[in-house]
Amino acid sequence: MGYDSVKNQQLKLREADRVHVDLSAFLTLESSLELPVVVTDLSTCGFSCRADERLTIGSRVMLQVPNLGEFLATIIWQLGDNAGARFEPPLPVTRVMSIILTAVQEQRSIQEAGESSPNAA
Repeated sequence: MGYDSVKNQQLKLREADRVHVDLSAFLTLESSLELPVVVTDLSTCGFSCRADERLTIGSRVMLQVPNLGEFLATIIWQLGDNAGARFEPPLPVTRVMSIILTAVQEQRSIQEAGESSPNAA
């Protein structure tokens, strides 16, 4: 198997274990500044998020998911208002599933609020 085949297989595996979410959370930076973020995808190894502030590659952060806890991570990439981080240590699958369930419930609440709004069509 050639290098390109191995690399493509690794990329497919990396994408396969990621779940796309839309979850409000907070990042606490090394400076103790707390930033609101939206987690956009999640796996046992890390997450991607959108943030209004530029995040520094290599910095350690604490991802705070309301009612689920805090998770230590290191920023590994940043592009525009998007960034990715690696959990340290990786999260157990059960924790990731709890976070995903919270994201689904948050989206459902937002949708239901919109449907019950007097301006909803």
